[in-house]
Amino acid sequence: MDYHRYAKDIHKTQWFIFAGILIISLNACHPKMIPAEVSTDNLMETVKYFASPELAGRVNGSPELMKAAQFGADQFRTAGLEPAFSSGYYQNFTLEYNQILPGSFLKIEDRRGMFEDLDQGTDYSFRGFSGIGEVKSEVVFAGYGISNPELGFDEYEGLNVKGKIVLVYKRNPSWKINDQSPGGGSIRFKAAIARSKGAAGIIFAPQSAEERMPIGSVMDGEEAHLADFPMAEISYPVTQKMLGRADQLKTQLDSLQKPASFATGHTAWLNVNALYHPKQPTVNVVGVLPGNDPVLKNEFLVIGAHMDHVGRQGDVYYPGANDNASGSAAVIELARLFGKFRGKLPRSVMFVLFDAEESGLKGAGYFVQNPPVLPQNMVAMFNFDCIAHGDSIQIGSGHSNPSLFDIVKKADSAGLMVSGTWKGGGADATPFYEAGVPTLYFVTRDSYTHLHLPTDTPETLNPALFKSIVQLGFDTALTVAKGEYTREEVQK
Repeated sequence: MDYHRYAKDIHKTQWFIFAGILIISLNACHPKMIPAEVSTDNLMETVKYFASPELAGRVNGSPELMKAAQFGADQFRTAGLEPAFSSGYYQNFTLEYNQILPGSFLKIEDRRGMFEDLDQGTDYSFRGFSGIGEVKSEVVFAGYGISNPELGFDEYEGLNVKGKIVLVYKRNPSWKINDQSPGGGSIRFKAAIARSKGAAGIIFAPQSAEERMPIGSVMDGEEAHLADFPMAEISYPVTQKMLGRADQLKTQLDSLQKPASFATGHTAWLNVNALYHPKQPTVNVVGVLPGNDPVLKNEFLVIGAHMDHVGRQGDVYYPGANDNASGSAAVIELARLFGKFRGKLPRSVMFVLFDAEESGLKGAGYFVQNPPVLPQNMVAMFNFDCIAHGDSIQIGSGHSNPSLFDIVKKADSAGLMVSGTWKGGGADATPFYEAGVPTLYFVTRDSYTHLHLPTDTPETLNPALFKSIVQLGFDTALTVAKGEYTREEVQK
């Protein structure tokens, strides 16, 4: 036997074993070496489910929203995430819920005295928190719907609205009254004023053709629910038909800054059936990928998106593909990718699907006020909202945390990110920003073509851009989760 050759072979074998162990160790220490590419197919399949008729627009607190929540929890479980709560993945809370039922309608009387059927979703929509009621009456225009005698500006003064439908601009004027804001610009505030004057219903109108109306919306304000007061909004062409001189009227109001209310001479027939619950149970969905570092595992990167949209109104539903099935799909896909790194990342990563963004950031607000971990232990929060339609990527909140913003800029290998950013959180990132947590808001530019319209469908999305922004989110999040970012003080 050639002992020298035998020893040499043994030495070579030992070297290969050592090299193999070294490679395995390096992979464990540097998880970026493991392939982790975003799947466009996964993203689009999730969007198609969330935007399907089965989920009927996922309005906050609805049975369809709960289907989306269950889907999210199942995906978190499959990805290997741990429930954030002892009871499971759900963070339970309650909120207002209102469902517009079939049989609701708005009709306008034509010159022949016949009531014209309008196209719901194009010509009109109902306000998300409309009360119930049926009224057929003359329509009275009350400008911006302001009644503030203390400022010397009352658009209801001398106007008979008793038992009638009031037509007002949805937004307040851009100008001040005697150097003061008129205040009270919410839907419910304006509706409550009209009701207090004796009106039986209200229709909101756009000020110009550029204003996106009608839309589906549940952002009606924090004032009391007007259970017996029907509310709708109309398009600009219908507004012109009702007012006859919409352009000149708006110019007159803004130039003179004086009330110009009048009876329109048109009759409308407004009928709303709805089901209202003041305390509807709902959930946020929260899963956790624990870190492995004795210290850094107590620091959490939060990755979130809202899963709700504006629901359905009778037979018309708002799919919400871009807003925000796209963000929900991103969170689910990122959970799947990060699941491959289980036990290999220093920091913990928390994934959240929020409810009730559309009614005023209620889900994210509840999460921050009742957090599974304290906000001071959240190293950063990434929010994904409307990320699959448009032509480029924009990252918000960069001015509030420039070091974090630098990380996402360096990760933009595709060069799709525009340079502009802003200070503050934005959407569901806002409660985190207000709590002092550094945030990044992922969104696409020119993303709102179909916002809150029945046309927000999967077919309108840009799959390549969709994949790119989620990949950018993953690459940035991985850097943070590996401990290569030190939490900075948020600049406000």
